[in-house]
Amino acid sequence: MNGNKLQDALIAAALKHADRVAVTFDMGSGPENCVSLSYKDVVGHGNELSSSLRNVCRENNGLIGLYVQNDLYLPVWIFGILQLPAAYVPLNPDVPGILSARIMSMCDLNYCTLQSSLFEHFQKKFSKLITVEVCAVWPDYNLTLVRVQPLSSAVILDLGTQQEGTWRACEGWPHASTYLADYTKKGDFAYVLHTSGTTGLPKIVRVPHKCIVPNIQHLRSLFQIGAEDLVFLASPLTFDPSVVEIFLALSSGARLLIAPSVIKKAPNRLAKLLFKDHKTTVLQVTPTLLGRFGHRTLTEEVLSAGSSLRVLALGGEACPSLGLLRSWRQEGNRTQMYNVYGITEVSCWASCHQVPESLLKSSHQAASSIPIGAPLLNTSVEVRDDWGCVITAGQGQLFIGGQERVCLIDDESTMVPGTMRATGDWVEMEGKHLHYLGRRDRLVKRNGQRVNLDTVQQVMMSLPQVESCAVGLFKDLRLVAFVVASPSVHQVAATPLQAELSLSVPGDHEGDRGFLADLPEDGSRSEAPIRVLHRVVLQQLSLLVPSASIPDSLVLVQALPLTAHGKVDMNALMKLYQQQREHLESVNSFENMAKLKQRLICLWQALDLTTGGLLWERVLGDRIESSAVVMRCGTQLAVGCYDGAVYFLCVASGASRWVFETGDAVKSSPAVDPATGLVIVGSHDGHLYALDPQAQKCVWKYHCGGGAVFSSPYLEPTRRRLYAASLRGHFVCLYPDSGEVMWTYNRETPFFSSPSGSPGCVVIGSVDGNICFFSDTGQLLWQFLAKGAVFSTPCFTPDRQRVLCGAHDGYVYCLETAGGSLVWSFQTSGRVYASPFAFESRSALGREQVLVGVASTDGMLWILDERDGCKIASLSLPGELFSSPVVWERTLLVGCRNDMVYCVDLTNPPNKEELEGHAHMETLPGTGDA
Repeated sequence: MNGNKLQDALIAAALKHADRVAVTFDMGSGPENCVSLSYKDVVGHGNELSSSLRNVCRENNGLIGLYVQNDLYLPVWIFGILQLPAAYVPLNPDVPGILSARIMSMCDLNYCTLQSSLFEHFQKKFSKLITVEVCAVWPDYNLTLVRVQPLSSAVILDLGTQQEGTWRACEGWPHASTYLADYTKKGDFAYVLHTSGTTGLPKIVRVPHKCIVPNIQHLRSLFQIGAEDLVFLASPLTFDPSVVEIFLALSSGARLLIAPSVIKKAPNRLAKLLFKDHKTTVLQVTPTLLGRFGHRTLTEEVLSAGSSLRVLALGGEACPSLGLLRSWRQEGNRTQMYNVYGITEVSCWASCHQVPESLLKSSHQAASSIPIGAPLLNTSVEVRDDWGCVITAGQGQLFIGGQERVCLIDDESTMVPGTMRATGDWVEMEGKHLHYLGRRDRLVKRNGQRVNLDTVQQVMMSLPQVESCAVGLFKDLRLVAFVVASPSVHQVAATPLQAELSLSVPGDHEGDRGFLADLPEDGSRSEAPIRVLHRVVLQQLSLLVPSASIPDSLVLVQALPLTAHGKVDMNALMKLYQQQREHLESVNSFENMAKLKQRLICLWQALDLTTGGLLWERVLGDRIESSAVVMRCGTQLAVGCYDGAVYFLCVASGASRWVFETGDAVKSSPAVDPATGLVIVGSHDGHLYALDPQAQKCVWKYHCGGGAVFSSPYLEPTRRRLYAASLRGHFVCLYPDSGEVMWTYNRETPFFSSPSGSPGCVVIGSVDGNICFFSDTGQLLWQFLAKGAVFSTPCFTPDRQRVLCGAHDGYVYCLETAGGSLVWSFQTSGRVYASPFAFESRSALGREQVLVGVASTDGMLWILDERDGCKIASLSLPGELFSSPVVWERTLLVGCRNDMVYCVDLTNPPNKEELEGHAHMETLPGTGDA
């Protein structure tokens, strides 16, 4: 690595590899949205940008804000600022404006560069915090330069006190201009970051080139980075490992792969992008972010025998145990694994340890954790005891620093060579190796015994039933473990949806092991996997750790929430736990505790379609997977619930009008007979019920031949046919008035798909991959075999001439109703669980056209042309999509597994490839599905 500054290494690489691809930006929605720049382009554009910046911001203080999201031109923006010369100050567009405004104030920023596409967002977010003056716009680089002037600190403080959890007073905070002039105008500093502030006020960290460059040099040598490597930018700019990722690649002639941050939140899409669409060779991530892939994806793709991944560096959190790393690797995998350690105050990494291949292949039980490794170039490490004395054996706090590896923190104005920074991390010295024990605040005393929360967490993650977990202490009293269940637990559930384990409500009695411990032994089948998991985990844990280390509450979550840096967001987990406890306590004063502990509390919400505002909400008895249906009268709605009840609620207020109880969970969405007003709904007790909401009675019920009724019934009003299907493969046609059978059809595989019909015919999908088309007399007219299971409900086009259906193979199929021949198929980027929605639309030329809305489980929304299946537009949402989209007027609505409901404007997509989404969002409590 040539030169003593970051940009020097890029310049040297560009001279040697001018025409090689330096950076690729992949939107994750197809090859047509993948673009690249060569090394010659990056340096050329960066020099042009730097020259323009010099002409415009002559009186800068050596710091330039960078308010951007991931983009093709990201290396150009950074290079242009460094060449000014100036240090870049990354600002996260996704955090509250008050937080970014305080960083600007602490750094005394005069100028900020921002993506032009974020300009309106920037103005709106900071309108009450700073004044903004546009200085220059560079359309070719999608970049705008603004001059910023924060309002008085008193105003910022006043606004800050209105936001829960934001930082405290900014009075007395240092302003960078008072002490940075001697350094930054010389270009000594490369970037300025801030700590998270989770353990106190955030600290501003100014990182000199001479501190970070040795890091890049040594890691480049250890990882043997070459021009053929592909390095993924996994870290956000506000997290200093991003600097390592960017310049490991761009100092070596390698290629840097960048993707939108939303892709990182969808593990399946990310795995496909990294290892199928591209052959990523170097990946640096936090262990939590890696664990989000899940065991199957890790073994079959990320760390498979044929994986392209050559280097996996894990840092930012405690390294997973050797046993867990072994379990993630497929036999024959050759990926080199490294444990890297560091702190922001001595950016970026301080030590590195390569996990020996012999240990990864061995089946012997590991005696201890994986060491944090030897110090990197120019880095010194010391272990000191409680009195500050350096020790050579035993346990103590780790200090790191070095003659050149010194950053300035807050109001420090002089870099003192050899400064050693306290890390707050406790380590144990075993011979030449340092083993991470945890942060000081993670070492607690319970029942007179010392408990290491990180050790408990590591042991729990070694259990086969646990995919990932986080362990924390609630209010210094209750030990709480948040657990994501492994796929082996999911497989014992009766249906795929039962495997989606929602957050459990913890108990409140002394010695209680959490809500799940008190589920009744004769509970429903949908509760059994959760109860078994709870019992088995605690039993196994009791054999491995002392009693003081056994959690008081075990809470199941679908995924661990992450901070912007990819670490477990323990504050979010504890806040959620607190909310659930408060809710349970408030309800406790009205009802018997023993009964309440048999329920998972869920909310049913009514939203205003125009604004997304909350109209009303109701607490029902359990999880809700059923969709609601409005009665013929228009004043009531019906919705099924996991507690086995069908709730009839007032449309205007949500007040209960009637509750009908079946024998098991109701996941089926009700159907309404427009002629009689009867509500027909299926239950997991195997029955179909016809309910009269006016008389508040069951008119008839029918047993569907065995197996739960998961899918929703369909009533064809013209010829008076009622169709229903069960998980045992029974498909029936009934008279809706009496429940008498017209005909039945038996198939050996379950029906999760719901039937859909037209006068004279009905169609349904099967788990065996067939889309089956029947006459209304029960004759199987044709069937089409997809390449994956069909859970999606078929949809007819408005002219009833075609049928649309999705499948687990990721395709949407368009079939002729007459004969079942394939008209077209479209491959999405994930599985298609939801039902397509066909709707009529007027084109820009005034012609009527039929479009198809499709949702895939990886969070992608697609708008297709019904005629040929060509993509008209797409939109990526930050969560999985199992909910089926619906179109209302000129908007599309869909529920997302990030607990949001999105309302997407369809009126004016900016271009054919990307749909502008205006999301009216309402947050749902807990971790359930939207």
